[in-house]
Amino acid sequence: MVSATGMAAAAVEDARATAGRWEADEAAKRAELADLERRAGDEVLADESAAVRLAGEMASLRAGVDIARRAGVAAGRRLAEAERALVVARAAELREQAEGLRREAAGRQAVTDELLGRLREHEGCDFVPFVSPDAGLLATMGEPVIRSVPLTSQLLARAAGLDAQADSLLAQLSAVAAPV
Repeated sequence: MVSATGMAAAAVEDARATAGRWEADEAAKRAELADLERRAGDEVLADESAAVRLAGEMASLRAGVDIARRAGVAAGRRLAEAERALVVARAAELREQAEGLRREAAGRQAVTDELLGRLREHEGCDFVPFVSPDAGLLATMGEPVIRSVPLTSQLLARAAGLDAQADSLLAQLSAVAAPV
């Protein structure tokens, strides 16, 4: 099964290819028109009846350049829309992953709470994670300090990081003006 992000990425590639084709088509038509304009005078001098044919060819090429340019602009808008959809899909994917981590953390916390409650009943006091007085230090006298962080807290921190990534993607998206 293809994810929404995968489908959005494929749409971006398709839109990019379409925009590239129209850009190349416009460039080819412009080159052909420039070549025709360059040699038109000599052809008319060689055969005056060529003037009507050349005028028709030039008009056709000018129209072709205009149509290719307009199609390229439209393809560029579609590419921008596809790129925005990809960013939105990626942000949604990150939020979905974050939500999964929060659900896992909530399940772990429920088990932890139940176990701590049983310990409290058994020992008559609360048990909490140990926080070293030098927890802010990375090393003491060349020896690493080991910090113990509950897995539930790690999961919640990872979820917050994914949410921050999603927020950042969407903020970048809103900072860019939509195409006209």
